Amino acid sequence: MSTTLSDALAALRPAFTGRILTPDHVDYETTRTVFLGDIDRRPALILRPAGAADVARETGLTAARAIQRAMAKERADRFDSATEFVAALEN
Repeated sequence: MSTTLSDALAALRPAFTGRILTPDHVDYETTRTVFLGDIDRRPALILRPAGAADVARETGLTAARAIQRAMAKERADRFDSATEFVAALEN
């Protein structure tokens, strides 16, 4: 059975105390513009952790690594798509 982004979010939300912004969130446009600067990308979600515990707590090592990569400071170090992110969560 394949994991969808919705499934991954459902698993993440109970343990994540920070903000999870999806395209329908009121702050999504402002956040993605600041986060990506002059690159016009529309990520499937933006994670705004409240602290390091958000990354590690109950997500498992694989998920924590995927989330850390998704939040990487350098664009080249992040996933290119939500599909890649979900695939990393599945591994």
